Amino acid sequence: MLDASVVVAWMETLGEGLFATPLIVAKIDHLVSRGGVGAALAFYEDLASGAYLVEWWPGAVIETVRTARDCRDIGLAGTPP
Repeated sequence: MLDASVVVAWMETLGEGLFATPLIVAKIDHLVSRGGVGAALAFYEDLASGAYLVEWWPGAVIETVRTARDCRDIGLAGTPP
């Protein structure tokens, strides 16, 4: 299991913000909703407040589909279904 401090240390070396795509946000929503209404509402509040940077770019759909075709075990969101 990965120690959270290792992840924090790695993120601090990036020098730029991390962002999620709309597909990842949908996957997070699906997973968070398993925690109940309160968890889902808290996630929605985080989204509305800007806690997550969500970006999409020209060609993103084509790149996403290409990756999903090449790596069918991870699905469109880049995480196992």
